[in-house]
Amino acid sequence: MRITISGYGKMGKLFGRVLSEELNSEVKFYSSHTILDFSTLSEAYEWSDVMILASTIDNIKAQIRELREISLSNPKDIMIFDIATFKKDVLTEYQGFPREVKVASVHPMFGPGAKSFRGHLFYRCPCKGQGKRRRRCRKVYRRIGGKS
Repeated sequence: MRITISGYGKMGKLFGRVLSEELNSEVKFYSSHTILDFSTLSEAYEWSDVMILASTIDNIKAQIRELREISLSNPKDIMIFDIATFKKDVLTEYQGFPREVKVASVHPMFGPGAKSFRGHLFYRCPCKGQGKRRRRCRKVYRRIGGKS
């Protein structure tokens, strides 16, 4: 599985380390502040099977809007979810993605000091129109020991 994490702060790095080690996945990073593995969000989308948005709330909202536009012109089977703390303004941004794109808003019930995800809770917030498609997100964090 090829995973891009947008955000290179404490939580982004934690997700990168755990997903790389526990899922044996290839993990790369995107940042709007500096060039890491990708210079654009579009490049990250093209490469990824899963994208995790782990940035500031304003960046996450802007990235969801940009990813919606990218995916409308190039729909593909990809999972996109954020790990933002505050959901009110984020959830409405997920409307309008093509059917091929699975989206979810997830709240990990732990902080960057966690050593792994084993036994930690993840809350999935419903994104309108997703229904069964958000199960894919749950499968990702359950494979690494997380609970819902």
